[in-house]
Amino acid sequence: KKAIFRTQIRETIKAHLNKQEELGNKIKVLTLFFIDKVDNYMKKDGIIRKIFVEEFEKLKDSFDQFKNISSHLIHNGYFAKTRKKGEIIYKDTDGKTKEDKEIYDLIMKDKEKLLSFSEPTSFIFSHSALKEGWDNPNIFQICALREVKREKERRQQIGRGLRLAVDTEGDRIFDNNINVLTVVANESYSEFVGGLQTEYIEAGYKELPKAANAREKVRIKFRKHLASESDDFKTLWDKIRRKTKFNIELDKKKFIENSVSKIKQLDINNLVVNVEKVQVDFDKTGTLKTIYQTTSYGERLVNRINIDNIIERISQETGITRTTTFEILTNIDNLDLLFKNPEEFIRSCISLINISLNELIINEGLKYIPTHDVWEVNLFQDFVSYAKKSIKSKKSVYERVVFDSEGERKFAENLEKNNRVILFTKLPPNFIVDTPLGDYHPDWAIVYKTDIGEKLYLIRETKFVDKLENIRPSEQQKIVCGQKHFKAIDVDFKPVKQLTLEDLV
Repeated sequence: KKAIFRTQIRETIKAHLNKQEELGNKIKVLTLFFIDKVDNYMKKDGIIRKIFVEEFEKLKDSFDQFKNISSHLIHNGYFAKTRKKGEIIYKDTDGKTKEDKEIYDLIMKDKEKLLSFSEPTSFIFSHSALKEGWDNPNIFQICALREVKREKERRQQIGRGLRLAVDTEGDRIFDNNINVLTVVANESYSEFVGGLQTEYIEAGYKELPKAANAREKVRIKFRKHLASESDDFKTLWDKIRRKTKFNIELDKKKFIENSVSKIKQLDINNLVVNVEKVQVDFDKTGTLKTIYQTTSYGERLVNRINIDNIIERISQETGITRTTTFEILTNIDNLDLLFKNPEEFIRSCISLINISLNELIINEGLKYIPTHDVWEVNLFQDFVSYAKKSIKSKKSVYERVVFDSEGERKFAENLEKNNRVILFTKLPPNFIVDTPLGDYHPDWAIVYKTDIGEKLYLIRETKFVDKLENIRPSEQQKIVCGQKHFKAIDVDFKPVKQLTLEDLV
């Protein structure tokens, strides 16, 4: 926590000093910190106050506007407080109390003073983000030194900095290159932006697509007469409806050898705080977009770290026995990496052991056996979907074919146009092949007529990528499981990646 605080505070001070240097003496830059506990700043030995002073003193000499300013003049905190036996006690609050309002009223009265260069205070520390609180237009940096758990709190915090800046004459600045807010968050940028995106959508800020029918829904109807009248559908369904169960046989010696081989190739970095810089903006539809900029290392951790029972943890998280875990770890020659970065080493071992386990199970140890159970035709039901995400069809067992991507749309259109395709359907979501990795949902069932008049009954998985190796390992392995399932019931199955149907048969 201390290392993360230090990295956040340092990056925020750097952003502040750089911004002020960029703007010169025309616009005063302010920075707002939201802290986890008031005592961490208000006490003389508070961790946040101590780190801020240390980092400011280290950085200020590189900036002419700040090198002669003492750190104790440059920052201040505004918190709700009470008096107890003559002593002032500052309180951790949720931003909704009477004391909070009084404090923010006080800040509001001093707003013009804070915007003047005659007032050295430019770093402001607070505890809570009010929905209707302090709106100072010159907040260019916000640093969140506390976890954002309350609904809408992240958006409220950001809102403190989303104001058009004013210059020393009090005039608004409309330059987009100046009005940029830097947020230093204590989570990965993808988590931060994802949470922010969700909150903006929930608050109604995201614009709907302009096309009037973009959100129009339609009922996708199953052509029930096919189930009772079409011999092609009856034959197809009779072939693919059989269920299976799987058995696993594992070569323990080979599994240990594979796991050891993978772990021996590990290269673990020292434990550091990772700093990611990403530009975030809204596009014309109101969607948040991110442009990745840089990654750098922040604070390196050199603290004593207690190492728990790694055999117990690896055993619990992989499902293998403690004895097997012990055999793996005693056969590697790089166990010393554990002391370099315990958490990364343990997580890497867990990941590599799981990969070895899945590879052996899927490729060698997995066997599917047909059962007497079958899927019933009532899996096919009418359902509702978006009109824009479906196309009309004459050959599908549904009146419309729903697609999840542009590739699926083109594939379905080509199935519709191909003279050799007699009938096709996307399989219902409840048509599931059980695998050791979870449920597998096959894509398409197709009846195809060859040039000699033979009818083929096909299951096809569509992956529109250059190479099938480019899809996620878990997806690849589920496809292998699907292959073994359909082979056990004598059904022609394979993945295809050509929109033009060149690899369909």
